[in-house]
Amino acid sequence: MASALQCLSNVPELTEYFLSNRYIADINERNPLGTHGELARAYGDLLHSMWSGENSSVMPRKVKVFHIFFPFLVYRLEVMLIAFVMLPSQPFMTIGQFAPRFSGYAQQDSQELLAYVLDGLHEDLNRIKVKPYVPDDEALERLEEHEQAEKSWLAYKARNDSIIVDLVHGQLKSTLVCPVCAKVSIKFDPFCFLSLPLPPKEKVRQIVTLIFNTKRRWAKVNFGS
Repeated sequence: MASALQCLSNVPELTEYFLSNRYIADINERNPLGTHGELARAYGDLLHSMWSGENSSVMPRKVKVFHIFFPFLVYRLEVMLIAFVMLPSQPFMTIGQFAPRFSGYAQQDSQELLAYVLDGLHEDLNRIKVKPYVPDDEALERLEEHEQAEKSWLAYKARNDSIIVDLVHGQLKSTLVCPVCAKVSIKFDPFCFLSLPLPPKEKVRQIVTLIFNTKRRWAKVNFGS
């Protein structure tokens, strides 16, 4: 949780939005998909504590300190805590209240938690108080790509309009080609995360044993790939 919230707190536009208290006017307490504004308020309080300059550190509820026989390690831990490497208790309690899988102090998946926090903040701060019904428009496929993309995005924004959408949501283009008739179907979908595959490590370890003939002065060795 700590790593995810620290990364999120270093998004300048989002942090300024909370520190200036502009988020208060956007809180949507009636949205059944959100936390009735509790997550947004808890995150706002956290950012004020972290960036106010009044606190030298924001302490977690429980911190395991290493043994005293490792003074350098303890010192490094204290320096990290002063730099707010922490587990914030208030957002932690709020998230655990609405998502029990994140309750307790077990290690959690950072990406899964970040996805929940962003979605929760989006719903808490959604400027659309009453979401309209937006039917699928089959006529979109007959439009030019840029027109189709624009109309698809406007349809999405008709139900989803928040600071989270402004900053981190985007649009993916998917193209399907029928193997029988070769018809091309193009669709535009919103996204919040992009999954990037990590390239596999292709390292070859070679062990070469050299046996020298001490009776000869020179030895020639060829290394193959």
